Amino acid sequence: MASIWPMLESDANSAEWQAFINALTTNLTAFFREAHHFPILAEHARSRPNNYSVWSTAASTGEEPYSIAMTLSEALGPRMASCSIQASDIDTQVLEKAVAGVYRQEELRTLSTQQMQKFFLKGTGPHSGLVRIRPELAQMVAFQQNQLAGQPLAAQWAI
Repeated sequence: MASIWPMLESDANSAEWQAFINALTTNLTAFFREAHHFPILAEHARSRPNNYSVWSTAASTGEEPYSIAMTLSEALGPRMASCSIQASDIDTQVLEKAVAGVYRQEELRTLSTQQMQKFFLKGTGPHSGLVRIRPELAQMVAFQQNQLAGQPLAAQWAI
């Protein structure tokens, strides 16, 4: 490790640095992980008159920001149009999966049947056993790669 460290430090934008970051990150995630937070989020959003913004700073493969989108959609209905959800992660590989929005059906075990039908499209044929986030939910979330260290936090976020 000591022999490659100077090379990694010399260019934080190199493919080698990104591969190092991707290997180093922990991507523990699930739909509605820490389920007790989501009713609080729904109530907080309902109490705001307009323009509700959320930033999911360790978005991983997308389960958490999509859980936020599902919660806000159910809590706000048509008012959801005035919400924005920004989702970022330092790991480019997990962000690719998040943007694709495709998951194994067993990854939805924490969702109700109603939520699965409302927010996901079920794969058929060679895609049997897979689900995809419905486009109308996917468009609520903007994913980007972001290194949080040294970044100022904007005051524009409700959460």
